[in-house]
Amino acid sequence: MVPPGHGDIYTALLSSGVLDALLDAGFLYASVSNSDNLGAVPNAQIAGWFAQSGAPYAAEPVPPHPRGP
Repeated sequence: MVPPGHGDIYTALLSSGVLDALLDAGFLYASVSNSDNLGAVPNAQIAGWFAQSGAPYAAEPVPPHPRGP
């Protein structure tokens, strides 16, 4: 079990029908960040690596900001 905002996106996408709509529209990949990281932006190099890797999931962990959360 994970707290909201840290994993419930999968349940929300599936139960809301949004996942099916995205798949039906041809989407294959998604970039997701939590609300506590609003400065996150998709990275083309990581997306390219992920698409070629065949991996079902990938994360880009980064060190915490020196000033803290």
